[in-house]
Amino acid sequence: LRSASVQVAEQQTTIRDISQLNEDILSSLPTGIVTVDTEGHITSANEAASRLWGQPAMVLTNRRIHALLPNSTTIHPADDQVRKERTEIIGPQDHRLPVELTVAPLRNYEGHQTGSLLVIEDLTAINQMEQRVKRAEHLAAIGRLSAGMPFQARQEREELRARWLA
Repeated sequence: LRSASVQVAEQQTTIRDISQLNEDILSSLPTGIVTVDTEGHITSANEAASRLWGQPAMVLTNRRIHALLPNSTTIHPADDQVRKERTEIIGPQDHRLPVELTVAPLRNYEGHQTGSLLVIEDLTAINQMEQRVKRAEHLAAIGRLSAGMPFQARQEREELRARWLA
């Protein structure tokens, strides 16, 4: 009997350790992770998802995901396919954040679908970098076009460039 109680205690410790590891992993991710039940209600959200929406996970829990991702076309909790899309979320102070959303079926240990798993990646930095690259390409094109221009035309080009960059 004593051996059985020791085994139970060891198993409980192992379960606590695994549970804590799972919590540590989710809280360490820079990507938002949200689970949604089959009715479309949020059942959990990690810290990154909370930061994206500017609300604590406790506030997000039980809210309808469609209210927080109004422009999304991929959220169908009963669907069985993994889908990706670029969309926007409404963040703190109604600020729109560009995100990449991946939606996958969430299954229990028996393989039954219990909802959806949403992975939300903030694209703000990527979009800003893309804009800088486009701007640099545009300026390079202006430079190539003006390389053979006479002096006066180059001065006008510089004035245009200065106005465009302002």
